[in-house]
Amino acid sequence: MQERVAIITVLYNSSSVLPDFFRSLEGQTRRDFTLYAVDNASPDDSLEQVQAWAGRVSFPVEVIRSETNAGIAAGNNRGIRAAREAGCRWFLLTNNDTVWEPDTLEILLAEAERHGAGMAVPKITIHGTDRLWYAGGSWNRLRGGTRHHGLGRRDRATRDEASRPVEYAPTCCMLIRDTVFERVGVMDERFFLYYDDADFVRRATRAGETLWYVPRSCLAHKESVSTGGVSPLAQYWLSRNLLLFTRKHYSAPYWCYVLAVHWAILLTKRAITFDRAQWTACRRGILDGIEICRTPVRKISTEIGCTE
Repeated sequence: MQERVAIITVLYNSSSVLPDFFRSLEGQTRRDFTLYAVDNASPDDSLEQVQAWAGRVSFPVEVIRSETNAGIAAGNNRGIRAAREAGCRWFLLTNNDTVWEPDTLEILLAEAERHGAGMAVPKITIHGTDRLWYAGGSWNRLRGGTRHHGLGRRDRATRDEASRPVEYAPTCCMLIRDTVFERVGVMDERFFLYYDDADFVRRATRAGETLWYVPRSCLAHKESVSTGGVSPLAQYWLSRNLLLFTRKHYSAPYWCYVLAVHWAILLTKRAITFDRAQWTACRRGILDGIEICRTPVRKISTEIGCTE
């Protein structure tokens, strides 16, 4: 019998977080899932750790090894394709720097099915605190990009808080129905890191799919273990891909507006708050974002695994 749910996670410098991740999956009350662990040529012992954990846990683990690091979007796509070939109906893309409550998966699936949602996401707190990391999300029309609701605030909500549709969520933990991929395709691999999730959600919701925030389903996030938070690497891809995302989904005048806003932020606020490496990476990301947007931005194909 084929597993119904595929949990897909991409490994890169994940060694320190894998024990908590595997233990929280082992404790799930909903058991009909397979973990697809895609190793993106991680330089640490993430691959060896996953292989060791696969022999200890009671759920199936499929390990997919990549010879190169092609980015988080490409890694997720490898897992999605493997899970589709295995006949999975639900796909849950997740970071492995997360720790789940025992009923996280059970509640998320039940609410997605109850509302007929194409996508569903849980409430996410900052690990080790009572502070929120994600409690709903939307498009940031003033500055461009995305916004996490409740970021940094104390989680004061009760467990009976109602689910509701939202505009945006990250793929830190996102449940996706198989029909969504059939309608809009997979992740756009040009984003490599950051904004691949925003692009996917934008395509899906424009195609008529719904994204539901399920606050009774909860997990904690050890933020940015792989990318180093506000590291130069993160700043480069955030800056570059904001422009790519904006060019792909909005008008040329709005793209120019977003570029002007973030260039002004770079020359003022970032000049004070960033160190030299962060500032240089942000500047290079903006310049590379301008360059990639000089040519027409192609749309990803609706055919699984292909781009036009």
